[in-house]
Amino acid sequence: MILHSVAPLPMLLEPEEAPPPETRTVRGVLLAGHRTPEGFAVSRVLSTNPRDYLTFSPGSILPDGGLLSSSLSSDGFYR
Repeated sequence: MILHSVAPLPMLLEPEEAPPPETRTVRGVLLAGHRTPEGFAVSRVLSTNPRDYLTFSPGSILPDGGLLSSSLSSDGFYR
């Protein structure tokens, strides 16, 4: 099989090291992600409620030490 790509071959063949995933329940919503120096980085929202996906969007950073009211923006969403 021939692979045609503009990416360098070592980048395609070496597996990327990812931090171990962890799950947290925040305000009744199960979130999957990993720890960063800034806090908890959300990678997946595990919920059937569409509103939860608006409140906790993948890619958002939740501060360590619990959810502080200062991390909420004026419209009630995490940034």
